[in-house]
Amino acid sequence: MCVLAGNGYLAAQDAIDFWSDNSLSENTLLVEKKRADSLISLVSENYFNQGSYAAGIVQELYKIAYRTKDADLFVQCVYWDALVEYSQHNDQNLLANRIDSLMQIPALIENPHNLLLLNYASALSNLAYGNFPSAFRRALEAYRKAVELDDRRLIVETATTLGNIGPYIQDYELSRYYYQIALQQCPPNTQKSYQIQINYSRLQFLEEKYDSAAMTIQSVLPSVIQAKDSSMLGVCYLNLGSYIAAQGERDSAYRLYMKGIDVLHNTDNNNVKLILLGNIGNYFRYKENYKEAIRYYSKAREIALEDSNVNMYASIAYELSILFAQQGLTDSSYLYLQEYNSLNSRIQQPQTLDSYKSYVDMVMELSENQIQLSKQAASLKTKQMVIITVTAAGIIVALFLLWLVAMERRRSMRQTVLLKEIENKELTDQLGHEQEIKKLQEEKMDQKIREITSYSLLLANKNNLLKVIENLASKAEKETSNQNCLQIKRLVDENLHMDGDYWQQFVGHFTQVNPHFFDNLKQKFPDLTANEIKLCAYIRIGMSSKQIAQMLNLSPESVNKNRYRLRKKLGMEKDETLDELIASL
Repeated sequence: MCVLAGNGYLAAQDAIDFWSDNSLSENTLLVEKKRADSLISLVSENYFNQGSYAAGIVQELYKIAYRTKDADLFVQCVYWDALVEYSQHNDQNLLANRIDSLMQIPALIENPHNLLLLNYASALSNLAYGNFPSAFRRALEAYRKAVELDDRRLIVETATTLGNIGPYIQDYELSRYYYQIALQQCPPNTQKSYQIQINYSRLQFLEEKYDSAAMTIQSVLPSVIQAKDSSMLGVCYLNLGSYIAAQGERDSAYRLYMKGIDVLHNTDNNNVKLILLGNIGNYFRYKENYKEAIRYYSKAREIALEDSNVNMYASIAYELSILFAQQGLTDSSYLYLQEYNSLNSRIQQPQTLDSYKSYVDMVMELSENQIQLSKQAASLKTKQMVIITVTAAGIIVALFLLWLVAMERRRSMRQTVLLKEIENKELTDQLGHEQEIKKLQEEKMDQKIREITSYSLLLANKNNLLKVIENLASKAEKETSNQNCLQIKRLVDENLHMDGDYWQQFVGHFTQVNPHFFDNLKQKFPDLTANEIKLCAYIRIGMSSKQIAQMLNLSPESVNKNRYRLRKKLGMEKDETLDELIASL
């Protein structure tokens, strides 16, 4: 049986055959095992602070697993690979699909602890990628297996991850429930317990309990400082700054952000650095110090580009769009908004979670655990107590299942409403910004349209005046046969029919407002004549038939006939209007 390896050292064509005999001596195997244990210890110490260094160690572990053909070590490599990927917020989704394939191989999952690690690795990889439904499902399976195996460390890890997923699916109660389990199982006054409390403060912040969130961070901050964990301290300064900024204390928040940048100087936890740089840029933008804001945004974009962090790169593009809009630089603002939308469309994917199913899974898990505990306790009592306990549990489960059926529709509706609210909020925020930019652009376009219309009407009035003069000259010529009248009539006639220069000027102004109109018109309707194209342009700027007649030196009746012929050429239905069709081009 061959197994494709993970994320770095082994390419897709390489494989580990765990069923074949390895040719290494016992002494060599012992040395390799000791080295693997040492490397695992290094990864455990550095995966959060020094992600790149930890990733390199993981690749060394893959090499050892390859040489020793050790299936258990290989699974540990996959687990640490996913943990490093998640800790550094890598959104490339390099592992999730491979892990799913590995979980189909009996030799890898016959050990229940390996199945636990693979499920948890899959949860972390999907969470880093933003695939929350798969992350939740895998994390819940890993948590159940950890409880079954009574693996306290992984109970804490998986429960913490389930708590982290809660806010992404708008289920704060679920998040709080698993954070409490993690804190109960985690030894107090350890770095892991501080990490759980920091994550819990984020939940309080999302619930708009800003004071409580700040107090939670402040309660662990002295211990984190004493532990000299740079990355965790940077996260503390970042979160505390965000919490007090939400209460209006922006200057204090800025000082905390700068502290965070300082403590992260010798780490490569770039995700926290990116968020800090973005927040500092936001602070200077709020202070209208646009030069400094751009400087910090640019630093963030450089790091995001180096790390291929598309999410953060798109986020900074959005902030730059807002910055230029505040300065009235609508062209630059629009360019960054386009960049944001382009990047966002690549990384967004349908990520819905059947909240009701997840909730039922969680409750049934708890129910099963409670029944199991009841059975274990009942085994120490008399047979009569066993019967009573089982009967009572059966009644409770039956009532509970009835309640679940009654609550199914309500739960489903609640999830639908929550998802709709999230979509509406995102749309409202983006639409508000786009409308602000659109308003500025429309004002500029209105000015251009007024210029075109005024210019066109002026020419129409000129043509009309020349026509009157021509008629008077013709009349005078008949009455007097004056040579001057003939000359006036000739000059008027020349001016009435020399509109080439005007049309080129009109096209120049018109194209600034409607840059693709003529191209779209000619592409869709290549048989249109030059006069029909002119007629379309005049209709596009809202000129009446009378005004168009003056522009084209025709009678209003002729213009109406031309409009009728144009409708036929454009293949329009009876219920369609010519103005609406031309406006859509």
